[in-house]
Amino acid sequence: MEQILLSLFIIFVGAKLAGEIFERIGLPVIVGELLVGMGIGSYLPSLLRPREVFEVIAELGVVILLFTVGLETPINELLKVGKTAALVAILGIIFPFVLGFGLLFILGFSSIESIFLGVALVATSVGITARVLADLGYLQRKESQIILGAAVVDDILGLLILAIVSGSQTGNFTLLNMGILVVEVIAFVIAFIYFGSRLTRIHGTKLDRLKMNEAPLVVAIGATFGLAALAGFIGMAAIVGAFLAGVIFAEVNETYSLRKQVIPIYELFVPFFFVVIGAEIDLGILADPRLLALTAVVIIIAVLSKIVGCGLAVINLGRRTWLKVGVGMVPRGEVGVIIGLLGLSLGAITKDLYSVIILMSMITTLIAPFLIKFAFKEMTPMIPDDSA
Repeated sequence: MEQILLSLFIIFVGAKLAGEIFERIGLPVIVGELLVGMGIGSYLPSLLRPREVFEVIAELGVVILLFTVGLETPINELLKVGKTAALVAILGIIFPFVLGFGLLFILGFSSIESIFLGVALVATSVGITARVLADLGYLQRKESQIILGAAVVDDILGLLILAIVSGSQTGNFTLLNMGILVVEVIAFVIAFIYFGSRLTRIHGTKLDRLKMNEAPLVVAIGATFGLAALAGFIGMAAIVGAFLAGVIFAEVNETYSLRKQVIPIYELFVPFFFVVIGAEIDLGILADPRLLALTAVVIIIAVLSKIVGCGLAVINLGRRTWLKVGVGMVPRGEVGVIIGLLGLSLGAITKDLYSVIILMSMITTLIAPFLIKFAFKEMTPMIPDDSA
């Protein structure tokens, strides 16, 4: 027990120190946490033993992470997304998926490996994009609203695709089974978003009548674990259930300040998730010219497919808008990382391809602030009035 506590101490403090450093130099915190994981995996792997303990903690971290993302995605905001944002999201899915799938398929990888890379390239990190735009003072701009609206739709559709793909890996793959799974996934998502949000809207304001301490947060976390488990039982990724729980409780997020209350839990568990998955990255990829070349090509596709695909949806608004919207959709962040980990855990992809996906997610996340700053450079920042 003492050894586990010591490992928890070293990992947690290391992740937080790395996050503090990256925060101070204006770079995404998750990159620092992933780098800590890579260092531990390469030089101090004994810190992550027994493996089962840290895998459980990491799983809790990703569930809390997706719940928090869902809290920032109220159903009314999803319904208000305009046609332009929806078109940006759809083209931002088609281009990366087709190019990613096609690349690996042509190179002789299996169909499922090609699909997982395509799905990983589809992702856009809402949190990272929003944070960068807010820090630069561009969050109120029209282009930013299109980007954020599209990123939300992008994540919804990406998680839906992920649920279908992961479900196909849990049993015998046939067209009939795939059709049934698609219906199950769509029914699950629509039912819980519509009825769950409606139920929360009607009865959610009564949660503070319960006698337990922090009752609204307790009920929300309990629902998150329940929906995550239910999603897993019907063949979907557990993270889809956690995300839906966040969307449902987004209806009462402001009433009870749920996001503010969940931050301590988030800060405790989520860093372990990024450290553990970072530890799975095989740095030997950097010494293998073939894999290094593949990683470089995947990163180029990841950037260009979003700029071209998403940009085509706003081509009528001018080339500058094309560039702004395109680069705003580039960072894959935690979503790409989660997809890579799921593929590895299902045995759908090799550790080499997993490392390629994680490095792609890291690099696109790292370069996004610079790309966004360049694309918006001629615009005057609009800093919202905090007193409003």
